[in-house]
Formats: sequence, structure tokens, C-alpha cells
Amino acid sequence: MQQETLNQEDVIVDLSEEEILNHIPTFIDSSALAFGVFKVILSEDKESVIDSKYIYVNQKYCDWAHKSREFFSTQTFNSFFGSNTSGRWFTQAYQAAILRETIHDKFYDPIAKCHVTYIISPVDKLYGYFVYSFFNIDTETKEIVALEHKNKTANLLLSISKALSNNQSHENAIQYVLESLVPVFRSERIFLYEIHENTIDTLVEVCKIGVDSNKKYLVGRKFDTTIHEWNMIPVNSEGYLEITDIDGLKENYGIDPHELKKLDIHKTFGLPLKDNVGNLIAYLGADNYELNDEYDLKGLFPTLSFFLSMRINLHNSMVHLHNLSHLDSLTGIYNRGGYLENVERYMKSHKQENCVGVVLDIDDFKFVNDLYGHNVGDKTLQQLAKNIAKFFNNKCCYGRTGGDEFCVLLENTTIEESLPLIEQFSKLDQSFFYEGQRYSFTISMGYAQYPEDGNTLHKLNSAADSALYAAKLKGKNHCERYLKDDNLSLRTKLGFAFKDIASNIPSAILIYKCERPGQILYANDFIIHLFECKDLADFLNYCSGNFANLICAEDRDFILSQIEDQVGYNPLTKIGHIVFRAQTKTGKKIRVMKIGRRVTSPYYGDIFYSTMAEYYEE
Repeated sequence: MQQETLNQEDVIVDLSEEEILNHIPTFIDSSALAFGVFKVILSEDKESVIDSKYIYVNQKYCDWAHKSREFFSTQTFNSFFGSNTSGRWFTQAYQAAILRETIHDKFYDPIAKCHVTYIISPVDKLYGYFVYSFFNIDTETKEIVALEHKNKTANLLLSISKALSNNQSHENAIQYVLESLVPVFRSERIFLYEIHENTIDTLVEVCKIGVDSNKKYLVGRKFDTTIHEWNMIPVNSEGYLEITDIDGLKENYGIDPHELKKLDIHKTFGLPLKDNVGNLIAYLGADNYELNDEYDLKGLFPTLSFFLSMRINLHNSMVHLHNLSHLDSLTGIYNRGGYLENVERYMKSHKQENCVGVVLDIDDFKFVNDLYGHNVGDKTLQQLAKNIAKFFNNKCCYGRTGGDEFCVLLENTTIEESLPLIEQFSKLDQSFFYEGQRYSFTISMGYAQYPEDGNTLHKLNSAADSALYAAKLKGKNHCERYLKDDNLSLRTKLGFAFKDIASNIPSAILIYKCERPGQILYANDFIIHLFECKDLADFLNYCSGNFANLICAEDRDFILSQIEDQVGYNPLTKIGHIVFRAQTKTGKKIRVMKIGRRVTSPYYGDIFYSTMAEYYEE
């Protein structure tokens, strides 16, 4: 048999350490085994092994021998062991390297001064090389147990990794992880809470039977004012902390243990989870626990922390991307797409339930932007969104669906049930302070009922929108119910925009502030032509933007006083008319009749709505 093997492979090729390792399974190098790879040195007749050269040793072998890898690179078996060399070693080396046999044996190790059990086996497909691996017989059981713990931990982490990477919901994935950790902690309660925008807003927990949930104590708490102190407690080398001395919290970290004692917590565990830049995003905790030493805890928690942090970071990124596409960036509530998606989902799953659709907008919102600027306009939109979110209960969906248009769906209700709520909101004080100044605005609302007024979301919104227009026609600043028979006539009336009306009525229209000198807010084409100006810019430049400058200078104070007296004496209608001399841009003197009504605008204060025409005495 020996001769047959030698005839097949009778040349021992010199191989480097790197080439040798390509033929050694990688798990062996990281296992608990101490091992070395040898190349045999044969006798001249190739019938026996006279020595063997070290090609590679792992760290475990170096630890056993108290030597470095560099040391072994120049050694042979004889040079290292010397007179302690056993003849049995050379026989077994020949069997493994030349005859391709595997040998199991044990011997007394003079270096470690204990018995060891070992395996000598051939290196796959490499003639003349063999692997020698061994256990200290006295610690073999311990090594095997440690390996079992590593395997048990690896299986747990593999299961957790699969759960965190599949398509189940984020909460279900976290729930699975906590349930998988029950045998690790042997605790009364395991929990994981997440922190978003400085607030604990998500908590998943697994409680032992008979142990109460802690959600009400944690969810909604502000991190920076209530629990930030826990982040100051140092963690160990594996990244977690254990508090076994509750009474020592005050002295060591300035943390009052009263709340823990109130919950009967006498021992607690914490694994902080952070994002890529080191910000705390979540916390894995366990109360009244005993860690199970059947797991490789040193290997478990760093890897668990990595897996959970990756999952939470990914989830937060997905939520952020979803919010970018579904939330209005200015107000923070649903945008049109987000609102429609959520309402359609609700209506699809609640086909038999009544609900009420509300459409509302800000009265004269363009004036707000024009008069105060877009910053105030933005604040107005934000305030309305805040009022909607605060006023309507959780059983509703709301969103900003257009420039200043908002929609609300009141779920599982009828108009009769929800009307007091709608009317109350329409009368709500819609005001706010910005940069030390108070601003007020009003809203108009239209509402309709599903399915009577519209059996689809599109039809329901259309009906509520028609009701909103009805509210606008009736003076704004109130709410209107959808009336089917009025829909067409309302749409007909609303087909005429103010600009069209003001441009085509054969009368000069002027709107200006009551306070002298009467800042002009609007002028139509007729009044521009009446004062012989080319366009609005030319007209405003001519009169410096003030009504007073249209009156002949010598009559100005008198006429203004007459106008003020007229509306003052008629407080019910606040309507007055007067004839006065005016002067056009070309210097022409004309007599003008002015009829005006004084009103109070939430944006401009007291203003005059006036019509003017050239006056000819008979």
C-alpha cells in the first residue's frame, strides 16, 4: 500500500503559508482548536519520516507554546521538541502525510504538563503535508461547552438577522427580536423604545405573565428632560450597562431611583442603540433579569446592537422618505397625496360607515400674502394646520390639499352628529402672534356626507367644495352644508371672478383705507381712464397711491371731513355719497360723484369700497 501511494505521488512540493491556507477550511483557523500545518521530511528511501517542518500555526497553538508565529517559521518538530520527541509522532506523521490516513490519539504534553488529545490528518490533495490539532484534555470539556455557546448564540443571531431583514412590519420585527431574547435575559420585562425628535414615541415590550406594561410611564416622555441622565452611565466593553445597585444611582450618577422603586425594579439592563453619527435613537432594556450564561454574551450584544441599529436606522430612513412624499413640508400634516391615500384606504375598509368630508380655506388669503408678505402667509397656514390638528379628535384624517385649502374627513359620523363640532371650529378665533404682532384671519368651510352626497372620495370632496363656494358667496367666515339642488346655480355664480366683474361694470371702482391720506388698495380700469392715466402704475404714481391726492388741493380737507362725517352719522350702513372737484393727471378739473361704504377688514382695518363717476349738473 505504501509503495502504491509513493508511485502515485513521490514529490513533495514546496508551498508558502498562503498557499497552504487555501486548503485549510477557514472555520478551523477561528475555532477553539490549537493546530499547526507541517511538511514532512522523508528518509532517503522515502519509507519513513525523519522530521517535519512548521509551515503554519494558529494563534491558539502560539498561546499553548508561548511562542510567536515568526518563531515557528524557522522551526522543525525536532528542533522545537528536542529530546522530548516521540517516535510515535513520526509514524503517525507518515500515515497522515503520505498514506492519507487520519489518526486520533492522546499523549502527555511535556510543555503544557498535562495530557492532550489530538488529531493528525492529511491536507486535502497536498502530498507530504498534514495538520496536527489538539485539545488540552483537562480543558476539553470547557472548550466544547464554549463552542456550543458560540453556536447557540450564532443561531440566535441568525434568526434575529432574518427577522430584521424580511418584509414584515417594523413593529412585528422588533417584537420577534424581543421574544427571541426571552431565554437570554430570563427577565420580568424586555422592552425597546425608540426616540424621535427628542420624544419616546414607540415602545415594544414582552412582559412576564402577571407583570404590568411600562408603556404609560415611557411613551411621550421627553428625552432631554426626563431620561437623558441614563445616557451618561458608562457602558462596558460589550456596549451595555447593568444596574444592580439601585440605591447607588443617586450617589454615582445623580439619578433618583424613586421611580424604579415605585415600579418594583431592583435590577435593570440597558443597551443604547445609536445612528451612524452617534446619536441615541433607541434603547433595549430588561428589568429584574438574570443573564443566561449558556449564550456567548460577549459576542451577542455587540452584534445585536449592530443588527438593531441598522434596522431602526433603515426604518427611520424609510419613514423619512415616506413623509417627504406624503407630508406637507410647511405645515407638517398630510399633503394632498398623503391625505387622499389615507382617506381612500379608510373608505375602502369602512364602506358601510357614514363619514363627513369638510373642505375649508382661508378667506382672502391672497390679501394676506400681498399685505404682510409670504412669511406671515406661511405662518397663517401653519397656524390653521395646528388648529385643525388640535381641535379635531383622533378619529379623523386631515391634510393641506392645495395652496390655502385644507380637507378633513370625520370618520364614522353623520352631519347631524358632527355639525356642532364643525360650527364650533368655524367660529374659532383664528389668530396668532408673529414677531410681536397679532394677526387674525377667518375661514370658510363646506361639508358633505358619505355616501348620501357622494359615494366616492372624489364626489364627496366635490360636494364639500361646492358647499365651500356657497359659504364664500354668503359673505365668508362661516360654514355651509352641501345642498344638491343649489350646486349648479352656485357654480354659475362663481364663474364670474371679481376681476372680471370689476373690469366690466361701467363704473369706476376704488378701494382705499379710511385713515388719511387714504392708501389706495384697488382701482379698476375705469377710474384709471377717468383720471387720464395710462395704466395702474401711472395712476398710482400720479396720486402717490393715496385717495386724498385725487381731490383738488383747495377742497381736500373739507371733502375728507365730509366723507368721514357721513359714515360716522350713519353707523348702521356706513354708506355716504358726495360730489367733489377732482383733478386729472393732465390738470383737468372734473366734478365727481363718489358713493362709498365703510367696512372693517381683518387684514386692512377700516376701508372704503367706492364707486365714482363724472358728475354733470342739469
